[in-house]
Amino acid sequence: MTRNSKTALVILSIIALVSEFITGFPLLGGWYVLALGWQPLAFNAFIYLIMVLIFIFNRQNTIRPMLL
Repeated sequence: MTRNSKTALVILSIIALVSEFITGFPLLGGWYVLALGWQPLAFNAFIYLIMVLIFIFNRQNTIRPMLL
């Protein structure tokens, strides 16, 4: 895996982790998700989709055959 893809995955993982931490609180997280019209969950799904695409198009990755 190249250095750029590792850096991108680390940054995206941190963003997803912070977002999951905020939405994971029982009352506050539910209020936050409902107030924004489920947009935070769509944002998390988009971040995970980008991470999967990085894994698919990375030529030096061993997970690629498992995804296809």
